[in-house]
Amino acid sequence: MTKTIDRRASEARTARDWTTRLIGVALTVAMSCLLAAGSAAERDDDEEDERPLNVANILIETTDNDIELQVFVDDAEWTDLKISDPRGRRIFRLNTRGRLGRQGMTEMGFASNPTHFPEDADPTGPEVEDVVKAFLRRFPAGAYEMEADTLDESVELVSEPLLTHDLPALPEIVHPVSDTEDLPVLDPRDAEIEWEPVTGQFLGNGTVEITGYQVIVEQVDPFRKLVINLPASATSTSIQPEFLESGQLYDFEVVAFEVSGNATISVGEFLTTP
Repeated sequence: MTKTIDRRASEARTARDWTTRLIGVALTVAMSCLLAAGSAAERDDDEEDERPLNVANILIETTDNDIELQVFVDDAEWTDLKISDPRGRRIFRLNTRGRLGRQGMTEMGFASNPTHFPEDADPTGPEVEDVVKAFLRRFPAGAYEMEADTLDESVELVSEPLLTHDLPALPEIVHPVSDTEDLPVLDPRDAEIEWEPVTGQFLGNGTVEITGYQVIVEQVDPFRKLVINLPASATSTSIQPEFLESGQLYDFEVVAFEVSGNATISVGEFLTTP
């Protein structure tokens, strides 16, 4: 049952719009964006030929089922994006052409193909550890150079966001859970999700700094979604009664965000009483 939940959550995550994910990432990049904007304002626009992108972030997202790289870029009227890793190797290039090239781009988010863990493997076991270490070797920690041009080609946009390998441990869900094959059942008028605070890393015994949590609840049929953003001190949240319906199946995720933007996701599901 657990892996069925994991696969469904992985598919749902792939289909999730980037607006939701950008809300979570904003918890860690908002301050850097303000600093970049302030720095740019101090310069004379006539003399400016290079400045940072308004948003440039690269991070790793991990579940108990897979691991993937994610990139977020945002600025006004840019074209042609290039990304190089800390060793100077080009890992991504986007060339806009034709009408889109003349129109320009603004925000963009994308993810690598996820690397799945062996089926039924313990997320804290050696099999998963080997897969994660191989993924981290492919995408080394360090500064990734992102380069784009403004639409009129008067300014080069250059940022060097840091990718870290500080992966937070999976949030341990303590409610709702079931000790049997049956799904947990919640009263839609008084439903809560609870988890243990995340303090350690996905691999090893190191500590992490959590900046916030995000809880996503999805009604399966008909599809509806609720997103709740929470501070780092949170270990539970109630679900708005008006969102839940009696006798329905719901999937949910608890997302932990580390200070660099890296995130881990634990998933579950529950039924509501008729």
